[in-house]
Amino acid sequence: DYAFAQFRFLEKLLLVHGRWSYQRLSLTILYFFYKNVSFALVQFWYGIFTAYSGVIWWDDWYQSVWNVIFTSIPIFVYCMVDKDVRCQPTLLHFPNIYADVQCGRDFTGMRFALWVADSIWGSLAVFLVPLFVLGGESAHETGRLDGMWYASFTSFAAVHTVANLRLAVVTRTWTIPSVVITILSLVTFPLFALIFGLFPISFAKQMTHIAGVMGEGPFWLALVGAVTLALLPGVIAVVIERVWLDLVSNRVAAFEARVLRAPPPRATLPANPHDPD
Repeated sequence: DYAFAQFRFLEKLLLVHGRWSYQRLSLTILYFFYKNVSFALVQFWYGIFTAYSGVIWWDDWYQSVWNVIFTSIPIFVYCMVDKDVRCQPTLLHFPNIYADVQCGRDFTGMRFALWVADSIWGSLAVFLVPLFVLGGESAHETGRLDGMWYASFTSFAAVHTVANLRLAVVTRTWTIPSVVITILSLVTFPLFALIFGLFPISFAKQMTHIAGVMGEGPFWLALVGAVTLALLPGVIAVVIERVWLDLVSNRVAAFEARVLRAPPPRATLPANPHDPD
């Protein structure tokens, strides 16, 4: 329930804060499905690859902290600061921009299906690219083999990077906190892997010292390739929506950006110093 001191406050609640809230909540739901579907499907693809043997693809600890540590903070920052149109006066001056919210364009069955399809594609990329690029080869100068855990570690690094960068792709408002949080979220997995690998083998098990592969070339080749392929459809979709589609919100956002970039008018001295006009 809401209480209004004056009825005129309803205009700002609907046209400004209501619109921002709807857009943020819509993308939050889509993003949570995206990152968890892509994460879960990788284990499914590995089950097919191993004839449903029941062997896990990722370490249990990595799976346990996926939503708690690796992907939790950036989406909350997004929900607090992201705006396609930044200034409240702009939204109030162009009330027809609210039509996109009225028709539910940000959360439709088609948009949900596209996000799920994108997560399926991303899960295939982060699973198959490390698996076939590495191909069971050694990443160590000594020739020591880490087996499937080398590809598993690379695959997890890829899905973690993709999940964080996918949110960055759709973010419209970049502030210092959002940039810092995104960078910190990207480095949480490498730091976690380095610290986790220092534990005794009785605790860390197969992941002991596995983070050392981050210093090898094949790891980065597989990581960059998997991340690039996984993010490609999402980047193309964002470019089409924001550049090619003639949406009212795009036109208003472009107008506002031009106004904000324009230099402020400079005061000029009158020709006659005794005449203020």
